[in-house]
Amino acid sequence: ILLLAVSSSFLSADIELRTIDNWGISSWGNETLIMQKTSDNHQSNLYIEMDRPFCICTDPVITTPSGETNYNIGDRIEAVITIDNYKPKKVVFDVKNIFDDGAYLLKPKYYPSLRYAEIIKIKFSQNVALDDMLFNTKGMQNAMKQSESICFSDYQLKEPEIEDVKI
Repeated sequence: ILLLAVSSSFLSADIELRTIDNWGISSWGNETLIMQKTSDNHQSNLYIEMDRPFCICTDPVITTPSGETNYNIGDRIEAVITIDNYKPKKVVFDVKNIFDDGAYLLKPKYYPSLRYAEIIKIKFSQNVALDDMLFNTKGMQNAMKQSESICFSDYQLKEPEIEDVKI
């Protein structure tokens, strides 16, 4: 017990783990968890946010390489999203950010339910030079439950930063 008590003070509180369904769960600040799934071509990522105190999955966003495009922050990109081979639905993505490496952060508006999705396909119009995306999201329910357990716990999601105090 003494060894556990002493060693636990040296453990980092930052969370970064991968489930057996290949979902990433990471801490993002003191009050937020991020669930992450990489696309089949390994170029794009789907992120779902979970914030304390309510611990509800919200705000799905996608990062994808810009390719030969030159969109600006605030631009809108139309696409079609298909969930588990159901009827395709039109979706509009807002370009929320452009990273230093040229990747876009896209936030969908008015998207269909993703909660029980096992396959998410995103196809852009022919006039949009972005690659189509395919996400195998099997196991999302389990990743959501695991994230919720972490979120509702008293566990610190991020190691507090040490401040330099001058006297």
